[in-house]
Amino acid sequence: MVARFDQWDAHRSRGHVHHTAVEWVALLRELLFPDPPLIPDMNQPENARFHVRLTDRVVDQLADEFIRTTLASYMSAYGPPVAHLRDACLVLLHGVVDRMRLHPEIPDVVLADSVYQSLHLKELTLDQLARTPQLPNGHGMRTDA
Repeated sequence: MVARFDQWDAHRSRGHVHHTAVEWVALLRELLFPDPPLIPDMNQPENARFHVRLTDRVVDQLADEFIRTTLASYMSAYGPPVAHLRDACLVLLHGVVDRMRLHPEIPDVVLADSVYQSLHLKELTLDQLARTPQLPNGHGMRTDA
């Protein structure tokens, strides 16, 4: 799943913070709630326990990757958007996952708006975008959230 995130990060839209948030939420949905489901019968207690453990691990790893790559780009222009960034990302991601699980009909853009607003993100100006450095591993530092 982290490899799929890295693939997305390498090809994401640069310089469009809100669009990136929407793409990121869609990727999270794709990874945790694929069709067909990873775990067929969530009414079985062992299956539900496995899904909770899987979700916790995925959210932890993706939060770290998100901060290391995507948010690092954003922070190069604006600085950290909130205090306690990792904890804020974990709380938000678990909340997004719960909303997806309980209300799969909620559009990705609505969930992305919540992330965007909660982290106090802003769109980069063209000048900021031009001044943000590139990471040596190919991950763009010219980007969004």
